[in-house]
Amino acid sequence: MIAPGQKFPDFHLQNQDGKLRSLADYKGSWLVLYVYPKDDTPGCTLQGKSFTAQKEAFAQKGVKIVGVSQDDVASHQNFCRKYSFTVELL
Repeated sequence: MIAPGQKFPDFHLQNQDGKLRSLADYKGSWLVLYVYPKDDTPGCTLQGKSFTAQKEAFAQKGVKIVGVSQDDVASHQNFCRKYSFTVELL
């Protein structure tokens, strides 16, 4: 558990395009990092749709949105393609 004010730990994860991403890639921006259990499940789909719909409003305020689950790159690609998600999934 990360306590308020505690520095977020660095990470190295592939996104839905297979690109390796780390915390440094988001430096200079606020970051909404949402964690979800599994691609293509009802609740996670609603969450992804909601963040995709709000992505531009967040971007206008300098905020990037990234979803994280234990699924692999191929699963993330399919999930994004199926629902036209534009948020990044790691």
